[in-house]
Amino acid sequence: MREYFEPHSEGLCPSFYAAYTITKIRDAIPYLHAAKDCTLNLRCHISVAMLGKPLYTPGTTFCEEDSIFGGLTKIEHALRDIIIKREPKLLAVILGCGPLTINDNVEPLLEQLAYEYPHVKFISIKAGFNTKYEVEGAGEALKSLTKIMNNTANRHENSFNLIGFTNFDGRKYFEKTLKPLKINSTIVRNEGTNIDEIEKALKAKINIPTHIFSELPLKEMYENFAVPYVNVLPYGKDPFKQVIQEVEETTGVKVGSKLNLWENKIKRLKEKLRGKRVLIAASLGREINLACNCIALGLETVVYTCFLPNIADENIKYIRENGGEIYVERSVYETLMKGLDEDFDFIIGDWIFAPLALRKGAWFLSR
Repeated sequence: MREYFEPHSEGLCPSFYAAYTITKIRDAIPYLHAAKDCTLNLRCHISVAMLGKPLYTPGTTFCEEDSIFGGLTKIEHALRDIIIKREPKLLAVILGCGPLTINDNVEPLLEQLAYEYPHVKFISIKAGFNTKYEVEGAGEALKSLTKIMNNTANRHENSFNLIGFTNFDGRKYFEKTLKPLKINSTIVRNEGTNIDEIEKALKAKINIPTHIFSELPLKEMYENFAVPYVNVLPYGKDPFKQVIQEVEETTGVKVGSKLNLWENKIKRLKEKLRGKRVLIAASLGREINLACNCIALGLETVVYTCFLPNIADENIKYIRENGGEIYVERSVYETLMKGLDEDFDFIIGDWIFAPLALRKGAWFLSR
């Protein structure tokens, strides 16, 4: 059972990240079309290990017979039942490795259901062997959400979108720092995003990523709808200044007047943290975000991750130029738990790294 609790590519599945992303949308239900063990593991083992509670993820009991003849009949019955009993506004069918292997085409079925139930929106998400890293499941989910965006919307020069998980404090920071621009849509909010917020996303003048897996939806919105995007994650002093520069060049609006105010506020905190060491391990794709912020606070930073996309290039450069260390490992958990000779004052990561913090006598901060 140990492998279900490891936050790395061999122990998790992109379907978890896809399902987790969809659960951040109000009145949306993820439906996992995959082998029955996949649904069970995601609902009971993986989600409990990562989140501390099970996700509501109905799914297909995809078996050997279905791998030959397909499982569309099972999906149809299940989706109709969910629509009647749960009354969702969005149903997201997540295709696992089995259906992807036999090319189980769900699109005609979803089109038929959309005709019969016009009040429900349907999308399909490929989140199986097509992804190289598990966190890309979240990117595939965000990419699929572009299908329900309203392409007839007029663009507003005074607004931007945040693409990726964002909490309330994060949105307030962006809103204050990028004044007079306003937030048009946040996809997705940690406390839940409304469907209409996704539909109006194409009104924004520019997209700003908040996570490493934001790259897929950013490219999709640029290629299909010509919405430009910032090509750097907005964390750390220098990367955020680049964000401001790209936003100003694209929108023609002067922003960033509050940036120095934030720097002055953390000056005293930097003095207290200077010389302290922090280890950051896999944490739902937030490693680079956390590392950039730790560097900005003057911490000696060491990062272990399994995924470094192109959109993080400038952030990686910022971390390394300021004395930070980044290690890319296939199995972050095994690498760290096998032995780490260095001492740290803080360890940030998923809760399964708490024993490592105890062993090192370090403060442990869960994501």
